[in-house]
Amino acid sequence: MMKALTLACVLLLCTALLPAGCTKKKKRLNVQRRVVMGMGDAAHTGVAPVSGVRISGTLLWKIKAQKTMRPYLIADEDAVYYTDHQEKPHAVDRSTGAVKWNFEENFITTSPMIVDDTLFVGTGHSDMYPIDRKTGARMGRWHSVLTEHSATPVTSELTASGDAIYFALGPGYVFSVDIDTAQMNWKFKADGPVHGSPAVAGQTVYVASSAGRLYALSEESGKVIWTYQAKGPLVSSPVVADGLVLFRNEFGNLAAVSAKNGELAWTFVVNSSTRQPPAVVDNTAYFGDEYGNFYAVDVRSGNPKWQQKVSDGILGAAVIADGVLYFGSMDKYLYAMDSATGEIKWKFETSGPVYVAPAVADRFVAVLDGTGMLHAIAQSP
Repeated sequence: MMKALTLACVLLLCTALLPAGCTKKKKRLNVQRRVVMGMGDAAHTGVAPVSGVRISGTLLWKIKAQKTMRPYLIADEDAVYYTDHQEKPHAVDRSTGAVKWNFEENFITTSPMIVDDTLFVGTGHSDMYPIDRKTGARMGRWHSVLTEHSATPVTSELTASGDAIYFALGPGYVFSVDIDTAQMNWKFKADGPVHGSPAVAGQTVYVASSAGRLYALSEESGKVIWTYQAKGPLVSSPVVADGLVLFRNEFGNLAAVSAKNGELAWTFVVNSSTRQPPAVVDNTAYFGDEYGNFYAVDVRSGNPKWQQKVSDGILGAAVIADGVLYFGSMDKYLYAMDSATGEIKWKFETSGPVYVAPAVADRFVAVLDGTGMLHAIAQSP
């Protein structure tokens, strides 16, 4: 209790960050925290370290929730969390679907992310709200920039790594903010707006801008290590795996550059309008397109491993858990697919098209469809 009160007091007091261009000098800690985010981990691999629903699923409950414009919902041992189309976050009980809390302040511009027992969301007011994940009570307000940017929205999803949260703002500002003090570690200006969430791996932060430039920044200082200029805008989150940084370009093609120096390794051409980031595990990248194709690509070579087809477009990202891929389709189905072979293990029909990545937890999957119905599927006995 005292720890929670102390954190709340710190958050309330630390409402202003350091001046632009200043870096907070402090020893960065190798902090191990409980983090739940839509992209799986800070490297954005889409891997959920849980068991999922491997063999077959049974509908546990469904409720009329709200539609969402955000790409991810998340789930933990207690609840399912999402941001609705009115830009308000919500939590529903994982076991019953009963509403745990509704956050009444709106203009929330990101999916929820949990660090320890605090849920974070970005806002349209250039800051973040820390929220008690159990009660829905706001625990302060993090102002992320100076007064001249006070009406600038958070444009990317949030990433947590170690003792910092990373996010992008407005015309291309990228921030590293200390989780415990709400103070800015550093601030970087990209050459265009940043819509994809920063990815963090190996003490490096990777950022993709809509001007087509991929940046590798020092996690400690925010200084540029290298850049890569792609052909056309980059609007989705980069993914770091197996010594490479993977990203989708404006044509939906998947490309990989060296995480060490930014040299182009390969490009896998699909000519798609979908740009969701791939999920990556065991040297394989997985993603879909608007034609219903689902691809498995060898990360080391860029060559295809297998390709599967469903009956309509795949607009959301996939989540991987224990060798199973989970993703939704515009054909109203949630699919569970074997990551090694592409075999469909099971599928579940929702009430409408699915364009949001599902939330996967132990023996549990939640999916929110385009009609606003939230479905919870549990592992069959």
